[in-house]
Amino acid sequence: MSELISADDMSDWMSKLPEPVWELSLSEIVIPGSHNSFSYRLDPGSELAPDANPALKLLGNGIIYKWAVTQDLSFKEQLELGVRYFDLRVAFRKKTQNVHFCHSLYGMTVEDGIKEILDFLKEHPKEIAILDFNHIFDMTEERHSEFINKLIEICGSKMCMYVGIESLTLSMLWENNVQVIIIYHYDKVESESGNLWPGKKCIRAPWAQTANIPRLLEFLSASLNNRDPGLFHVSQCVLTPDAGFLLGHLMGSLKNDLAKKVIPETVNWLKETRRKLNIVMADYVELNNFVKEVVMFNFKE
Repeated sequence: MSELISADDMSDWMSKLPEPVWELSLSEIVIPGSHNSFSYRLDPGSELAPDANPALKLLGNGIIYKWAVTQDLSFKEQLELGVRYFDLRVAFRKKTQNVHFCHSLYGMTVEDGIKEILDFLKEHPKEIAILDFNHIFDMTEERHSEFINKLIEICGSKMCMYVGIESLTLSMLWENNVQVIIIYHYDKVESESGNLWPGKKCIRAPWAQTANIPRLLEFLSASLNNRDPGLFHVSQCVLTPDAGFLLGHLMGSLKNDLAKKVIPETVNWLKETRRKLNIVMADYVELNNFVKEVVMFNFKE
Protein backbone atom coordinates (compact mmCIF):
# COMPACT_ATOMS: atom_id res chain seq x y z
CA MET A 1 0.00 0.00 0.00
CA SER A 2 2.84 2.40 0.79
CA GLU A 3 3.88 2.52 -2.86
CA LEU A 4 0.75 4.59 -3.54
CA ILE A 5 2.39 7.55 -1.82
CA SER A 6 5.23 9.08 -3.79
CA ALA A 7 7.87 11.32 -2.30
CA ASP A 8 6.80 14.03 -4.74
CA ASP A 9 3.08 14.05 -3.93
CA MET A 10 1.85 13.85 -0.37
CA SER A 11 -1.23 15.96 -1.00
CA ASP A 12 -3.67 13.07 -0.55
CA TRP A 13 -1.91 10.73 1.84
CA MET A 14 -4.91 10.35 4.18
CA SER A 15 -7.09 9.05 1.37
CA LYS A 16 -4.46 6.39 0.61
CA LEU A 17 -4.21 4.94 4.10
CA PRO A 18 -4.98 1.22 4.55
CA GLU A 19 -8.67 0.56 5.23
CA PRO A 20 -8.15 -0.63 8.84
CA VAL A 21 -6.71 2.82 9.66
CA TRP A 22 -9.97 4.47 8.58
CA GLU A 23 -11.65 3.13 11.73
CA LEU A 24 -8.95 4.26 14.15
CA SER A 25 -9.34 7.38 16.25
CA LEU A 26 -7.22 10.24 14.93
CA SER A 27 -5.32 10.00 18.22
CA GLU A 28 -4.05 6.61 16.98
CA ILE A 29 -2.93 7.82 13.55
CA VAL A 30 0.55 9.31 13.08
CA ILE A 31 0.15 12.87 11.80
CA PRO A 32 2.86 15.35 10.77
CA GLY A 33 2.57 18.85 12.20
CA SER A 34 4.33 22.19 11.89
CA HIS A 35 5.44 24.39 14.78
CA ASN A 36 4.25 28.01 14.62
CA SER A 37 2.81 27.03 11.27
CA PHE A 38 2.01 30.59 10.18
CA SER A 39 5.42 32.13 10.81
CA TYR A 40 6.44 32.19 7.14
CA ARG A 41 4.29 35.33 6.95
CA LEU A 42 5.54 37.23 10.00
CA ASP A 43 6.01 40.94 9.35
CA PRO A 44 9.64 41.93 10.08
CA GLY A 45 8.52 45.56 10.41
CA SER A 46 5.72 44.99 12.91
CA GLU A 47 5.57 46.06 16.51
CA LEU A 48 6.33 43.41 19.13
CA ALA A 49 3.49 40.96 19.67
CA PRO A 50 2.17 40.29 23.19
CA ASP A 51 3.88 36.88 23.40
CA ALA A 52 7.32 38.50 23.04
CA ASN A 53 9.66 39.16 25.94
CA PRO A 54 9.89 42.98 26.15
CA ALA A 55 13.67 42.67 26.48
CA LEU A 56 13.77 41.44 22.89
CA LYS A 57 13.12 45.00 21.74
CA LEU A 58 16.76 45.75 22.51
CA LEU A 59 17.85 43.25 19.85
CA GLY A 60 15.98 44.94 17.02
CA ASN A 61 13.45 43.46 14.62
CA GLY A 62 16.07 42.04 12.27
CA ILE A 63 17.42 39.62 14.88
CA ILE A 64 13.99 38.92 16.37
CA TYR A 65 12.64 37.97 12.94
CA LYS A 66 15.42 35.40 12.28
CA TRP A 67 14.57 33.63 15.54
CA ALA A 68 10.79 34.00 15.34
CA VAL A 69 10.31 32.43 11.91
CA THR A 70 10.04 28.64 12.16
CA GLN A 71 8.64 27.76 8.72
CA ASP A 72 9.51 28.73 5.14
CA LEU A 73 6.53 27.07 3.48
CA SER A 74 3.06 28.60 3.16
CA PHE A 75 -0.02 26.85 4.53
CA LYS A 76 -0.78 25.53 1.04
CA GLU A 77 2.79 24.27 0.55
CA GLN A 78 2.77 22.61 3.97
CA LEU A 79 -0.51 20.87 3.14
CA GLU A 80 0.86 19.73 -0.22
CA LEU A 81 3.88 18.35 1.62
CA GLY A 82 1.58 16.37 3.93
CA VAL A 83 1.30 18.48 7.10
CA ARG A 84 -2.11 18.03 8.74
CA TYR A 85 -1.67 19.58 12.22
CA PHE A 86 -1.16 23.33 12.58
CA ASP A 87 0.22 24.91 15.75
CA LEU A 88 -1.30 28.38 16.04
CA ARG A 89 -0.86 31.35 18.35
CA VAL A 90 -2.95 34.45 17.82
CA ALA A 91 -3.53 37.91 19.27
CA PHE A 92 -5.85 40.85 18.87
CA ARG A 93 -3.79 43.59 17.19
CA LYS A 94 -4.78 47.12 18.21
CA LYS A 95 -3.22 48.63 15.09
CA THR A 96 -5.60 46.78 12.76
CA GLN A 97 -8.43 45.93 15.19
CA ASN A 98 -8.19 42.36 13.91
CA VAL A 99 -6.93 38.95 15.09
CA HIS A 100 -3.51 38.05 13.69
CA PHE A 101 -1.12 35.15 14.01
CA CYS A 102 1.88 36.06 16.15
CA HIS A 103 5.25 34.81 17.32
CA SER A 104 7.13 37.74 18.87
CA LEU A 105 6.06 39.69 15.76
CA TYR A 106 2.65 39.87 14.11
CA GLY A 107 1.79 37.95 10.96
CA MET A 108 -1.17 37.75 8.62
CA THR A 109 -4.77 37.82 9.80
CA VAL A 110 -6.19 34.51 10.96
CA GLU A 111 -8.99 34.83 8.43
CA ASP A 112 -6.54 34.97 5.50
CA GLY A 113 -4.63 31.95 6.78
CA ILE A 114 -7.68 29.77 7.31
CA LYS A 115 -9.05 30.61 3.89
CA GLU A 116 -5.79 29.37 2.36
CA ILE A 117 -6.19 26.07 4.24
CA LEU A 118 -9.84 25.74 3.19
CA ASP A 119 -8.96 26.34 -0.46
CA PHE A 120 -6.66 23.33 -0.32
CA LEU A 121 -9.23 21.16 1.44
CA LYS A 122 -11.84 21.91 -1.23
CA GLU A 123 -9.50 20.34 -3.79
CA HIS A 124 -8.68 17.38 -1.52
CA PRO A 125 -11.99 16.24 0.01
CA LYS A 126 -10.58 13.33 2.05
CA GLU A 127 -7.81 15.29 3.76
CA ILE A 128 -8.27 16.57 7.32
CA ALA A 129 -6.71 19.62 9.00
CA ILE A 130 -6.34 20.04 12.76
CA LEU A 131 -6.08 23.72 13.76
CA ASP A 132 -4.80 24.07 17.32
CA PHE A 133 -5.28 27.58 18.74
CA ASN A 134 -3.15 26.97 21.82
CA HIS A 135 -1.87 30.48 22.61
CA ILE A 136 -4.37 33.34 22.54
CA PHE A 137 -3.39 36.86 23.61
CA ASP A 138 -5.05 40.21 24.29
CA MET A 139 -8.57 38.83 23.91
CA THR A 140 -11.47 39.85 26.14
CA GLU A 141 -14.35 37.42 26.54
CA GLU A 142 -16.30 39.46 24.00
CA ARG A 143 -13.44 39.27 21.50
CA HIS A 144 -13.18 35.53 22.04
CA SER A 145 -16.86 35.17 21.21
CA GLU A 146 -16.55 37.35 18.11
CA PHE A 147 -13.48 35.45 16.96
CA ILE A 148 -15.09 32.05 17.47
CA ASN A 149 -18.15 33.14 15.52
CA LYS A 150 -15.85 34.27 12.71
CA LEU A 151 -14.09 30.89 12.71
CA ILE A 152 -17.46 29.10 12.50
CA GLU A 153 -18.56 31.42 9.69
CA ILE A 154 -15.38 30.89 7.66
CA CYS A 155 -15.22 27.10 8.09
CA GLY A 156 -18.96 26.59 7.70
CA SER A 157 -20.09 23.04 7.03
CA LYS A 158 -16.48 21.80 6.88
CA MET A 159 -16.04 22.18 10.66
CA CYS A 160 -16.27 19.02 12.75
CA MET A 161 -18.24 19.53 15.95
CA TYR A 162 -16.88 18.22 19.25
CA VAL A 163 -17.81 14.53 19.37
CA GLY A 164 -15.02 13.16 21.57
CA ILE A 165 -11.76 11.57 20.50
CA GLU A 166 -13.04 7.98 20.46
CA SER A 167 -15.58 8.87 17.74
CA LEU A 168 -13.16 10.86 15.62
CA THR A 169 -12.27 8.49 12.78
CA LEU A 170 -11.56 9.10 9.12
CA SER A 171 -14.65 7.08 8.21
CA MET A 172 -16.83 9.33 10.35
CA LEU A 173 -15.28 12.51 8.98
CA TRP A 174 -15.61 11.35 5.37
CA GLU A 175 -19.20 10.18 5.86
CA ASN A 176 -20.18 13.58 7.26
CA ASN A 177 -18.11 15.54 4.72
CA VAL A 178 -16.22 17.51 7.40
CA GLN A 179 -12.52 18.30 7.24
CA VAL A 180 -11.59 20.88 9.88
CA ILE A 181 -11.06 20.22 13.59
CA ILE A 182 -10.57 23.40 15.62
CA ILE A 183 -8.99 22.97 19.04
CA TYR A 184 -9.41 26.09 21.16
CA HIS A 185 -7.73 26.77 24.49
CA TYR A 186 -9.97 29.11 26.47
CA ASP A 187 -12.09 27.79 29.32
CA LYS A 188 -14.94 30.30 29.45
CA VAL A 189 -15.84 30.08 25.79
CA GLU A 190 -14.90 26.54 24.82
CA SER A 191 -17.56 25.08 27.10
CA GLU A 192 -20.27 27.10 25.37
CA SER A 193 -19.62 26.08 21.77
CA GLY A 194 -20.05 22.55 20.46
CA ASN A 195 -18.20 23.59 17.31
CA LEU A 196 -14.86 23.76 19.13
CA TRP A 197 -12.69 21.03 20.60
CA PRO A 198 -11.77 22.05 24.18
CA GLY A 199 -8.00 22.05 24.52
CA LYS A 200 -7.92 20.68 28.06
CA LYS A 201 -10.21 17.80 27.17
CA CYS A 202 -8.64 16.55 23.97
CA ILE A 203 -4.90 17.26 23.60
CA ARG A 204 -1.56 17.20 25.40
CA ALA A 205 1.60 18.80 24.00
CA PRO A 206 4.47 18.44 26.50
CA TRP A 207 7.31 20.85 25.81
CA ALA A 208 10.95 19.99 26.51
CA GLN A 209 12.06 23.65 26.57
CA THR A 210 15.68 22.84 25.78
CA ALA A 211 18.28 23.60 23.12
CA ASN A 212 20.04 20.30 23.84
CA ILE A 213 19.28 17.50 21.35
CA PRO A 214 19.93 14.47 23.66
CA ARG A 215 17.72 16.02 26.35
CA LEU A 216 14.99 16.67 23.79
CA LEU A 217 14.98 13.10 22.49
CA GLU A 218 15.00 11.67 26.03
CA PHE A 219 12.05 13.92 26.89
CA LEU A 220 10.12 12.88 23.77
CA SER A 221 10.56 9.19 24.58
CA ALA A 222 9.53 9.64 28.22
CA SER A 223 6.47 11.64 27.20
CA LEU A 224 5.34 8.92 24.81
CA ASN A 225 5.72 6.31 27.53
CA ASN A 226 3.30 8.29 29.66
CA ARG A 227 0.81 9.41 26.99
CA ASP A 228 -2.94 9.03 27.31
CA PRO A 229 -4.14 7.13 24.20
CA GLY A 230 -7.55 8.75 24.60
CA LEU A 231 -6.17 12.21 23.80
CA PHE A 232 -4.26 13.80 20.95
CA HIS A 233 -0.57 13.76 21.84
CA VAL A 234 1.90 16.17 20.26
CA SER A 235 5.58 15.24 20.17
CA GLN A 236 7.25 18.64 19.93
CA CYS A 237 10.48 17.86 18.08
CA VAL A 238 11.74 21.41 18.42
CA LEU A 239 14.66 23.08 20.16
CA THR A 240 14.08 26.23 22.21
CA PRO A 241 16.84 28.82 22.65
CA ASP A 242 17.18 30.53 26.01
CA ALA A 243 18.55 34.04 26.50
CA GLY A 244 22.12 32.83 26.77
CA PHE A 245 21.90 30.86 23.54
CA LEU A 246 20.44 33.85 21.70
CA LEU A 247 23.17 36.17 22.94
CA GLY A 248 25.78 33.72 21.70
CA HIS A 249 24.17 33.43 18.26
CA LEU A 250 23.00 36.96 17.46
CA MET A 251 24.10 36.65 13.85
CA GLY A 252 22.53 33.21 13.48
CA SER A 253 18.96 32.03 13.00
CA LEU A 254 16.62 29.39 14.32
CA LYS A 255 16.81 27.53 11.03
CA ASN A 256 20.60 27.35 10.76
CA ASP A 257 21.55 27.03 14.42
CA LEU A 258 18.76 24.74 15.66
CA ALA A 259 16.36 23.30 13.09
CA LYS A 260 18.96 22.02 10.62
CA LYS A 261 20.73 20.24 13.48
CA VAL A 262 17.73 18.69 15.22
CA ILE A 263 15.68 17.51 12.23
CA PRO A 264 18.17 14.77 11.13
CA GLU A 265 18.36 13.54 14.74
CA THR A 266 14.57 13.62 14.98
CA VAL A 267 14.22 11.54 11.82
CA ASN A 268 16.67 8.98 13.23
CA TRP A 269 14.70 8.93 16.49
CA LEU A 270 11.48 8.33 14.57
CA LYS A 271 13.02 5.39 12.72
CA GLU A 272 14.23 3.82 15.95
CA THR A 273 11.19 4.41 18.14
CA ARG A 274 8.69 1.64 18.77
CA ARG A 275 6.39 3.78 20.86
CA LYS A 276 2.96 4.84 19.67
CA LEU A 277 3.29 8.22 18.05
CA ASN A 278 0.42 10.54 17.24
CA ILE A 279 1.11 14.13 16.15
CA VAL A 280 4.79 14.80 15.43
CA MET A 281 5.65 18.49 15.09
CA ALA A 282 8.78 20.21 13.83
CA ASP A 283 10.26 23.47 12.61
CA TYR A 284 11.03 23.79 8.89
CA VAL A 285 9.08 20.69 7.97
CA GLU A 286 10.58 20.45 4.48
CA LEU A 287 13.96 19.37 5.86
CA ASN A 288 15.29 15.78 5.69
CA ASN A 289 12.08 14.19 4.38
CA PHE A 290 10.57 14.70 7.83
CA VAL A 291 6.91 14.64 6.81
CA LYS A 292 7.20 11.47 4.71
CA GLU A 293 9.00 9.68 7.56
CA VAL A 294 6.13 10.55 9.91
CA VAL A 295 3.37 9.51 7.51
CA MET A 296 4.97 6.16 6.73
CA PHE A 297 4.43 5.02 10.34
CA ASN A 298 0.81 4.47 9.34
CA PHE A 299 1.90 1.79 6.85
CA LYS A 300 4.12 -0.19 9.21
CA GLU A 301 2.89 -3.49 10.56
